[in-house]
Amino acid sequence: GGPGVDVEGKSHHVETTCGAAGDMLLVRHRCIRSRIPGAQADQGGVPLGEITQDGKEDGDNVAVYSVFERLGITTAWHVANKSPYKGIVQLPPGFTEAKAKLKWNIDGMPAGVPEGIEACEETMPGYIKGIILATEVPAAPQEIEYVLSCFPDLEKCVMLSSVGVPERDSMLSKLNPFNKAEDWYEAEEAVRRCAAKQGFDATVVRTGDLMGGAFYYCNPDFEGALSGNVYDLTHNGFKVSKGEGLSGQCGRDLAATVLIDALRRNAPLVGVVGAEMKNGGGALESSVRNPMGIKQDGKDKGVFVPSQGDLDAAYASV
Repeated sequence: GGPGVDVEGKSHHVETTCGAAGDMLLVRHRCIRSRIPGAQADQGGVPLGEITQDGKEDGDNVAVYSVFERLGITTAWHVANKSPYKGIVQLPPGFTEAKAKLKWNIDGMPAGVPEGIEACEETMPGYIKGIILATEVPAAPQEIEYVLSCFPDLEKCVMLSSVGVPERDSMLSKLNPFNKAEDWYEAEEAVRRCAAKQGFDATVVRTGDLMGGAFYYCNPDFEGALSGNVYDLTHNGFKVSKGEGLSGQCGRDLAATVLIDALRRNAPLVGVVGAEMKNGGGALESSVRNPMGIKQDGKDKGVFVPSQGDLDAAYASV
């Protein structure tokens, strides 16, 4: 599950490797394979295995892929504003100079990469400690393996996947031409192979089909924008699992929150979907409303995400 990737092409010939099938992870990715002299000594960060209250400027560097998608830019914002980590994203060479635009921009905020996020055009720094693969469609395994091999100091990789993966071998799944469960599974396996080879920890976060997010005003599909708003407003709870047994949808703010939280968790597989508290069914409350502080028509946007305590309680219950 999950909507397709959107990358806006420009006349300045910024080259992308996001194919029509959404099978590429990078935008002309270049990286440093060897450790940068002195770089590690300058990083006074916190271990990815725990959350601290240290200032974000002292945190570990976490790369988010891809800022060209709604979940990616949402995750980047949450990294910059709601986490102890230092966020880094990749842009195509010449992107800034050409004043190219992102298709998806967060409502009520300056267009482009969220403030507080470092944007790299030529090379990504080699001292990345964590990576969040937040692509909304499954990346090709070889692309994942290439990206992860570029970072010698990598300690943790968190990858978005789909709650549909456990049913990938079912006849219903195989007959659905839009189902990407097998592709998601192959992407998961690529991350696991890299983790075993390179010695970093990995967490796969399986979510329901992604919904909503702070993109009401830039969404050209009015019905889609409206339904996303309604979803965010009504889904004030969530459900978690060990990666199986869930179905449904997932708000992008909820997905971003869980992806970032997974950087500190020793859990190889997590499942999460949104839920309406009024329906019960074992849903847990998301106690934080409107974490981005967004106003729509003069009112706080109706969107809910779990607090750290909500997540701790949820994981303790499964």
